[in-house]
Amino acid sequence: MGKILGNFLNLVIGSIIVWLIVWFFFYNPKEEEIIPEDNQVEVIFGDDAQGVLDEDFSATTSIIAEENVLINEEVVGSLYTISKEGEYFGGEVGIITFKIALDSDLEMIGFIEVLYEHTASYKRFVRGFLEDLVGTNLNDFNDLDGSTGATATTTLLITLLEDLKDVVNK
Repeated sequence: MGKILGNFLNLVIGSIIVWLIVWFFFYNPKEEEIIPEDNQVEVIFGDDAQGVLDEDFSATTSIIAEENVLINEEVVGSLYTISKEGEYFGGEVGIITFKIALDSDLEMIGFIEVLYEHTASYKRFVRGFLEDLVGTNLNDFNDLDGSTGATATTTLLITLLEDLKDVVNK
């Protein structure tokens, strides 16, 4: 009887350890501080920055909006909303939507996550991929590769960012 109880306890303890490993590495229980979108614009561009939707912008299938960012009525940059539906892990389909912040020299100075419906465990890779692009000029987006993380999602992002080089430079 003691041997059966010992094996049962080993099974229970082992299951708990496996569950904890999966929880901490894949579900990422750390709560991210949610900053309201308006405040995110101020974080990226500076105090009193406001995004104003450009009503004359001609949207495409992947670049859906442009906002001029103003501080004291002076344009200091732009926010472009990029969005696309794509296939990810297991053949599932989801939408990713980000706002890409560009300064007046077309350098990426930040991003705002609007919607992320792809594989949750890859989200940190995708955010890391975008964080690595901060400081990159828009004209250099055509030289990107997806080697830094989640292939399907970074490939989708690369397509979106390349579509952004084409729209902005027209």
